[in-house]
Amino acid sequence: MHLSPERGALPPCPSACAPDGAVRQLDQVRGLMLGVTTERTRSSTVVDVPRGTLVLAYTDGLVEHRGADLDEGTADLLALLAAPGPRPDPSAVTRAAMTLADNRLDDVACISLTLH
Repeated sequence: MHLSPERGALPPCPSACAPDGAVRQLDQVRGLMLGVTTERTRSSTVVDVPRGTLVLAYTDGLVEHRGADLDEGTADLLALLAAPGPRPDPSAVTRAAMTLADNRLDDVACISLTLH
């Protein structure tokens, strides 16, 4: 998988759920959000993940809001990804993740995909 990080205002790092249910943050992947234009050249980071891994990329509005700790919001998201049971399709994960953003005033975006 190739993701394009760049120095600047950094969104949260993506999270990954392997086929065996192991969940981790891809903390070596940092950079500007997709769609942010810049005159600097982007570089790539290669992350090895097994086939069937679900990757979730999101903006900070999903895990951070006034009156709550960023680490708690991130822990809630990782717990959602680690929930027992069959691995759901990416669109179901995105919908479930967005439920964490109910009643938030910040902008929220997230996308998930399964690597084949």
